[in-house]
Amino acid sequence: MKKKLFLIFLGLGLLLTLLITLTIGPVRINVLTVVKILCSGIIDIPVTWPDNFHDIILNVRLPRILLGILVGCALSVSGCSMQALFKNPMASPYICGVASGGAFGASLVIVFNASQSLIMPVTFFFSLLTIFVVYYVAKTGSKVSSETLLLSGIALSLFFSAATSFLQYLAEEGELRQIIF
Repeated sequence: MKKKLFLIFLGLGLLLTLLITLTIGPVRINVLTVVKILCSGIIDIPVTWPDNFHDIILNVRLPRILLGILVGCALSVSGCSMQALFKNPMASPYICGVASGGAFGASLVIVFNASQSLIMPVTFFFSLLTIFVVYYVAKTGSKVSSETLLLSGIALSLFFSAATSFLQYLAEEGELRQIIF
């Protein structure tokens, strides 16, 4: 019963936060107008607000807020998965080398003057590659122990950290600032 009440409380808190954030921005829109705009798609409400408010709420603010909620959900699921995998509530992407692999990928793009639009895909690729390598190294037969996974993750993390440091050594001043940032 307590868990259900807590989940209901969290859901209401999320809805309240969503509603409040829809009112905040360069153009202030009061809560009542936001509710009317959101309900106008469901029920017939006479339009008493400027035309641009509808676009601001439904085409600009709401998609961004919903995307933020989805990203938060994805991060929480990935964090819980990592904690369950390592059986450790303090587990993080740094333990299994994901962060170091991603940093190395971004550093490669910066040092070799590739297109800035490649930074995110290359970072994601190296993070994913790191996870697969850690898993492959930790796998013995058909089993993967969390201790071996942890040790291989730390080893690969140190390897990619060293490789990133080497790329920082090779980088010019502007590139070095970009890598560190």
